[in-house]
Amino acid sequence: MNKLSTVLIVEDEKHLADGLRFNLEAEGYEVGTAADGETALETEPEPAENAQLIALCTQAATYGRLGLAAVALGMGAHLAAGTLNQAALARDHAGAAAAAWLVAAAAFVGWMLLPVVDDELVRAEVGYLGAATLLCALLAMVYRSRGAPPAEAAPDLRSG
Repeated sequence: MNKLSTVLIVEDEKHLADGLRFNLEAEGYEVGTAADGETALETEPEPAENAQLIALCTQAATYGRLGLAAVALGMGAHLAAGTLNQAALARDHAGAAAAAWLVAAAAFVGWMLLPVVDDELVRAEVGYLGAATLLCALLAMVYRSRGAPPAEAAPDLRSG
């Protein structure tokens, strides 16, 4: 049998799996279905190495209200940080701004590696809010603590 003649559909919504099965069988494929990845690894019609695997959205991420609020607030902080970053660049403080970005990025990665919150999606949402807020605060410190660079003397156009 041709390696591509067997298709294994992994889909947790039965009506979607049934529709795909119907269409693929009409095209001459041998079709197996599974509701999740674990079941798919044990499913016939043939061993996994001989099947073409179609993996669809199984258990799509759902956002809770608190998570959406955290992401929305994080986006606001991120936009404010972008403005403060531009101000730092305009004042010729790119090094300090870059350091702020690196510290915020390291804090986010550290947060994601800690098992503080079991749900990975919630951990990412809260981590984004925290990192964006930290970045905004650090860039605000760069903006406030360092004055504008000394103004260059404008050429005197009156003298000839």
